[in-house]
Amino acid sequence: MKKIAATLLMGSLLALAACGGGNSSSKPTVTMTGDSFIPPSLTINKGQSVTFDNSSDTTHLLVTGMNGQYQPEAGAPSDFENSSGLKFSPGTKMVETFNTPGTYKITCTIHPTMEETITVK
Repeated sequence: MKKIAATLLMGSLLALAACGGGNSSSKPTVTMTGDSFIPPSLTINKGQSVTFDNSSDTTHLLVTGMNGQYQPEAGAPSDFENSSGLKFSPGTKMVETFNTPGTYKITCTIHPTMEETITVK
């Protein structure tokens, strides 16, 4: 009986490992605080999604660029590609997919010291 249970357990573990474990669907997360991104940089694969999580009690307007200034970046998700910014009210979470390899700078127009670098391989 113990041998059968051990065989079934081993088979289940091997099947789970072959499927990539339980966290293959998890998305990298960038958390916004009052004046920073955590982590400040992230490397992902082409086509991968990133969850942007505003866990702060303030609003953020995210755009591509640096120092709170909009700068177009070809290949960045279209939601970041406008000078008015992608609005994140307190508690808002959004998922953005990066389909084009490159390095993308994301900043907050309200909090210019907030800068995120996302590298897409």
